[in-house]
Amino acid sequence: MTVFALSPDGAITQLTPDGVFLQAHVHPDGDVAACWGAERGEPRVWLAATDGSSLDAVGPERARHPVFDPTGTRLAFVLGDDSDPVEEMGPRGASGIPAHGSATQIAILDLASGDVTVLTDGPALDQRPCWSPDGSAIVFLRHGRLARVEVAGGEVVEIQGPQFAYRPWFSLDGAELFFIGMHEGHRRIHRMASGGGAVTVMPNDDAGHTHGPFADLGGEHLIVHSTREGAWWLYELPLDGAPARRIEVGSMASVGHGTRARNGVITFDGQTMDD
Repeated sequence: MTVFALSPDGAITQLTPDGVFLQAHVHPDGDVAACWGAERGEPRVWLAATDGSSLDAVGPERARHPVFDPTGTRLAFVLGDDSDPVEEMGPRGASGIPAHGSATQIAILDLASGDVTVLTDGPALDQRPCWSPDGSAIVFLRHGRLARVEVAGGEVVEIQGPQFAYRPWFSLDGAELFFIGMHEGHRRIHRMASGGGAVTVMPNDDAGHTHGPFADLGGEHLIVHSTREGAWWLYELPLDGAPARRIEVGSMASVGHGTRARNGVITFDGQTMDD
């Protein structure tokens, strides 16, 4: 897996070398993307310029799932004891799920100072953080259940909702959470109030398996990746229920984990036809 940037004019730039680099989150301004992985050895978090000019390691090793806060000044990420080198992750390499039995925590990296704050502790498997729109809280997965912790500190609170969820993401107004759930044997995008409650399947997520989601900053749709046409491709999934629209990414063999900045730059991970 490798991380790429797609510019509004359709040009594709490879941002990371070959290896295991995935789950990029583009900065709101579009000039840099955070991702995680390595060419070999233990994974860590990287900042990649979206023009391909630089790639810099940030924060500690054994880190994954980085996401920018709404201001782009902090990264939430997962820190833990999963010490598998990336070349031995096997099928887990495509999803980034820590090894079974790992203990992982949600942490924050201040990009200006380099300071790391660990928000959760204990033997739990905490992963896939997302920021509330005001930057005051993080929702994440604890053993497959949605949970919330305040950035200023405090107890982890379980959000009452589905028995299984993955990769949560806030709506732009903070009123809803979107996440992956199971529906009739397929992985579909679901939505519910951010405080918990009744869960609804997105009606236009009606084919294949779908992962993601990312609430596009335009406010009208989610960006997801889905097998609705066979291979994994990126799609816009309108929040008003209109049909999904494929995002063209040139001659890639498969793509996933798309995010888009205000300037229209999209970052994603994928494989080329030559891989």
